[in-house]
Amino acid sequence: MLDDPFTRAAVVAERAVLATLEAGCSAPVGALADVVSDLDDDGRAVDRVSLRAVVGTIDGGLLRASVTGEMDDAEKLGAALAAELLDMGGPAALPRTAGSGVPR
Repeated sequence: MLDDPFTRAAVVAERAVLATLEAGCSAPVGALADVVSDLDDDGRAVDRVSLRAVVGTIDGGLLRASVTGEMDDAEKLGAALAAELLDMGGPAALPRTAGSGVPR
């Protein structure tokens, strides 16, 4: 079985965004994660997840947000980014195919 930790972290982060937004295949939601090299507080190179997401709103606008964090926190990063998008526009701004339409 092949398992690349960078790919796994990216996929977990992206899927967490979609799951938290309850976004199906027809939802105008996109999430893209990459593993990037960064420097920690001591100047050492570390690998982190960089996650961006965009949501099309019912009024034709776009909500965009991004976050970077530890690879071990990929799922939490995705859920937090989705929550930020919900806070930016509220569930009522999202199309019915994304989010339940019920304020959280």
